[in-house]
Amino acid sequence: MHNVQTPYYAIAKAGLDQLTRSLAIDLIEHGVRVNGVSPGIVKTSFMEKSGLTKEQADKVYDFFGTQKYSCPRGKYAEPMEIANVIAFLADRRASSFIIGQTIVADGGMSLIMGAYSYDYEKVLAS
Repeated sequence: MHNVQTPYYAIAKAGLDQLTRSLAIDLIEHGVRVNGVSPGIVKTSFMEKSGLTKEQADKVYDFFGTQKYSCPRGKYAEPMEIANVIAFLADRRASSFIIGQTIVADGGMSLIMGAYSYDYEKVLAS
């Protein structure tokens, strides 16, 4: 299943990465550290708001729970796991030297980029 919105989503994500870097340069002199978090698949209502039914969204989440060659961790993230990354970045003692970075918290998906190699029509039809 090809979603015509995919390129726009990718462009927006890349734009956020660059915005993070640019703001970090501009704001560090004022003591403001700017960082970002780039999560992989997180079990939220995102897929449903993107047009999938709850049943279809659950199939996609279940699929990633069984495909370690697509997501080495073998499961989607829970919102609290991403919140913990954000809390770490907000802790000035723990992350004081991290500036202008986008932390990828995706269970290893970006290491192999397997998420885009599937025919999701088949995943949803199974």
